[in-house]
Amino acid sequence: MLHWHELHAVARNLVASADRSVLVVSPFIKRAALGHLLGSVSAGVELVAYTRWRADEVARGVSDLGVLGDVQAAGGALRLIDELHAKLVLVDGTRALVGSANVTSAGLGLSAAPNLELMSRINLDPAAASLLQAELRSRSRRATLAEADAMKLAADALAPDLQDNDPDAQEPNAERMGEQPPAWIPRFRSPDRLFSLYRDPEWLSSARPSDLALADILQLQIPAALERRAFDDLVRARLLGTPAVRTIEAALGQPQRFGALTEVLRSVMPDTSHEHRQAALQVLLRWLLYFAGDRFRMDTPNYSEIVSLR
Repeated sequence: MLHWHELHAVARNLVASADRSVLVVSPFIKRAALGHLLGSVSAGVELVAYTRWRADEVARGVSDLGVLGDVQAAGGALRLIDELHAKLVLVDGTRALVGSANVTSAGLGLSAAPNLELMSRINLDPAAASLLQAELRSRSRRATLAEADAMKLAADALAPDLQDNDPDAQEPNAERMGEQPPAWIPRFRSPDRLFSLYRDPEWLSSARPSDLALADILQLQIPAALERRAFDDLVRARLLGTPAVRTIEAALGQPQRFGALTEVLRSVMPDTSHEHRQAALQVLLRWLLYFAGDRFRMDTPNYSEIVSLR
C-alpha cells in the first residue's frame, strides 16, 4: 500500500503494533518527529535507530544531536552511518514502511508546510531483513555523547557561513566520488561454510561486524534468500572478477609456485607485508579451489604448492 498523506499516523500506528523490535533508519532525525514515533513504542520492545551526523547538516538544523538522549531514555541505541541515505521503519523484523520520508516534521507531515513524500507498507522476507540488519550493524558505529559534543562544536563553527539549501539534494562531492575502495580479497578461511552461514537468520542477527564471514558476505553484495546453486554461481562470478584473481590468472600462463604468486599479489596489495600477502593468498586459493575448482588446481609435489589452470 502506498501512502503520501499523514505519514506520521501511518508510521506511529506501525510502531505501536510492534511486539519485539522497532528499527528506524533515517539520515535526518528531529526530536519532535522522533518523539511522535517513540511515544507509541510499547514497554519491552527493542529500539535501534540509525542516522548520520554531518556538521553542515546539524548546523542547518535538519538533524538534532539531542535524539541521542531521547533514544537512550527510551532504552534504545542510536547508531551512525556516515553514508546513510535510506529511510525505513521496520517492526518485528518483517513489517516495514519504506520510501522517501526522513523522521522530521516536514517529512512525516507534522509541520504546517510538509514535504510531499511517498512511503510504502511492505512485508520483508525474514532472510532479507536479517541480512539488511547485519549490514546496518557492520557499517555503523554507536553514537556517543563525546561525538555529539564534538559535532556540535563543528556545527557551531560552520553555521555563520552556510547557505540555506537542502543537503539531502546535494550531489556527493568530487573528492568522495573519486575515492576508490580497496580491492576486495576474501578473508574467511572456510568457504565451504559460507552458504550455511548466509542462510542462517540467527547467525546473521548475532554476528559481529568483525566476523570475517559476515564481512565477506556483505562485500559480495549477495541478495537475500538465494538457493545453493545460485549462491555458488554468484560468488564464483564476483570472485573471478576481482583484481586479485584476474592478476593471478594472468600469471598462470604456466604453473606457479605459491611463493611466486605471493609476489604477483604485490601489485594488488602494494602496501602490505610479505606475510600479509601470504595469508591473503592462502585464503584466496581456498576460495578458488572451492568455487572455481574446474578452473584452478593446486598440486603438492615434494611438499611444494604448485598452482595452475586446468
